[in-house]
Amino acid sequence: MTKEEIAAKVKPIAAKHLCEDENDIQLDANICEEYGGDSLDIVQIVMDVEHAFSISISDEAADSINTVQDIVDEVKRHILD
Repeated sequence: MTKEEIAAKVKPIAAKHLCEDENDIQLDANICEEYGGDSLDIVQIVMDVEHAFSISISDEAADSINTVQDIVDEVKRHILD
């Protein structure tokens, strides 16, 4: 699975929790600063991503997530391992 394929699956999840249009989600935008998200939004996004990809993201990794790209990178890391 490529990063583009992962992003295509992650963006709608992020958009849903951030109340944004999927087309407005930029991978490198800070979730809290650009979209007004908070730590709860990030937790919810991570939980839905874990479910969508059948993976488990550690709390430490989740704590370092600031952008949608961070989530894509974390998913890619799990898929490759």
